[in-house]
Amino acid sequence: VTSNDTVLIAGKTSTNDYQYLLKLATMIKQITTNLIIDMSAITINDLKQLKPLMLKPNLQELEQLFNQKLTTTKEIVSCLVQLQQLGITYPLVTMGAEGTIYLSNNCSYQITCQPQTVKNTVGAGDSFVAGFIHGFIHQLPVNEILTYATATASATAYSSDLATNN
Repeated sequence: VTSNDTVLIAGKTSTNDYQYLLKLATMIKQITTNLIIDMSAITINDLKQLKPLMLKPNLQELEQLFNQKLTTTKEIVSCLVQLQQLGITYPLVTMGAEGTIYLSNNCSYQITCQPQTVKNTVGAGDSFVAGFIHGFIHQLPVNEILTYATATASATAYSSDLATNN
């Protein structure tokens, strides 16, 4: 890993795996600031320490992180503000068919896509992160990064199997 690399740590973890991944993330953060986290078990205290470039919980994971039910956009944005205050550059939450809410400089944006029949949601969040990383590495403007990430996630959700570039 070099200072120019972007590193993703993702997945659902057991307690032992979480501690290992947390140590790994801490070591990676000493080398590069481009750490992206998509882990369901992450805590606010660990986020304070790591200050990842991007955190992408889904709505349920955001509710678990803040230990509260989030029913309005205002409540979701309030949580994203708190994440931004921890030093996370790209705080966002994916919400399935409701799209993604992203916070930048205290302005929130909701990104959605054309509604279609959802065939398979497995891997849609992972596809979002992959699209985000692609856009980030290619230094696209943030609106294009989020558009690309949303399109990538949608392609997965609207496919019965893995999405292709068609």
